Amino acid sequence: MSLAACAGGPKPSAPAGADIAIMDDLPINGIIMSRVSAVVCAKGPFDTAPPSTDALNALKQQAAAINANGIYRVKYVTTGLVDRCMVLPGTGATGIAYRNGPAAQ
Repeated sequence: MSLAACAGGPKPSAPAGADIAIMDDLPINGIIMSRVSAVVCAKGPFDTAPPSTDALNALKQQAAAINANGIYRVKYVTTGLVDRCMVLPGTGATGIAYRNGPAAQ
């Protein structure tokens, strides 16, 4: 009989993007990687648009996927009928992903 499931196995990792910093300006040692954007749609046509925090979490996941350390100049928009959500209300977020470079001397 194995008790491996009860043993102190690997700890669950933080969700993707949990450690992505959000900044107003590019840090002094930041290196621009690319623009990232995400849209989160409501579940139904009569629901309200998702909160900006949901869009920010999706944006952080996009940045984590390209190994960024942070995002700056984050902006939010409510999507319309011609965006990714089609007829559903949605919230979008966009920003510029960066990676930390060598520390400034």
